[in-house]
Amino acid sequence: MASRTGVQYRGYDYEFVEEVPEELVCSAICTKVLRDPHLTDCCGQHFCNSCLQHWFKRQGEQVCPHCRKESFNHILDKPIKRRIDQLRVHCTNHKAGCEWVGELSTVQTHLDSDSGCGYVEVSCTNRCRSSTIPWGILKMRRKDLARHLEQECPERRYKCKHCKKEDTYKTITRQHYKQCPNYPLDCPNECETTEIKRAEMDQHRSKCPLEPVECPFKEAGCQVKVVRKEFESHMANSQQQHLLTLMGAFRVAKADLEAIKAERK
Repeated sequence: MASRTGVQYRGYDYEFVEEVPEELVCSAICTKVLRDPHLTDCCGQHFCNSCLQHWFKRQGEQVCPHCRKESFNHILDKPIKRRIDQLRVHCTNHKAGCEWVGELSTVQTHLDSDSGCGYVEVSCTNRCRSSTIPWGILKMRRKDLARHLEQECPERRYKCKHCKKEDTYKTITRQHYKQCPNYPLDCPNECETTEIKRAEMDQHRSKCPLEPVECPFKEAGCQVKVVRKEFESHMANSQQQHLLTLMGAFRVAKADLEAIKAERK
């Protein structure tokens, strides 16, 4: 347990491999395995040093929690501390699945080391955002971090497979792909050509057999639109119609010209 100042008090609450001898337990206060064990000179009892300090603060005076003697002395019991440090314990994440067992003195190293307990909750080192906690950094078990960074993290470094531009995975897939010159596209006319580079799309459409093209006699009045592969057939089959269209356009232009001349007289 931690006090309001953040200092740990009370003894160790680990899951021990074997039953702990009574002399290694905090007397009368937290009754847990001694943390920083101190021995009193009044009654010879052991207490966690932090438990004693917490006790003194609550009592308002330095009185022994066991025999109630005032103004006693207490010192760190190093032999007892060595015995406690050598007690074998399960990892604090034992119930979650961690099978580590080791000496109590090595627990924190096991929990804090990057190569230690895989069940410790850690934050994404790329500081990617959680989808469930607004503005929160995504957290996961340490054993899942490597896979997340390699395959899942939207902030991981990622190279566009089409042009080799490098940025975050999120930027490449959400923004860059929309403008990448080498990004493969299908023909909008649904011709047989696929995976056309974006930068080459205009060139493809200038030759695409299914691209709609306008008749060169449009200005004369032909409103027919055909796809490129049918253009020659349209021109060959519409010669008479195109001549009639041209004649009609010529008559209109001639009439307009005569009207202009008449206005100038």
